[in-house]
Amino acid sequence: MLPKKAWINITDRCNNKCKWCYGKDSFSGIRDMGYDQTVQILRWLKAINCNECILIGGEPTIHP
Repeated sequence: MLPKKAWINITDRCNNKCKWCYGKDSFSGIRDMGYDQTVQILRWLKAINCNECILIGGEPTIHP
């Protein structure tokens, strides 16, 4: 069965310092997914009729 929902981690950057952060020990704070790779993943998700995509990360709104 193919996924109907996908979570895509587009960055490890985060400007918050949440005490409960699940990734604070594993995020380097400097890695971003490239534009071309992101587009490739989104096109694949569309091709398999995935109807929901959630952008996560560290903090995805600070992705360049």
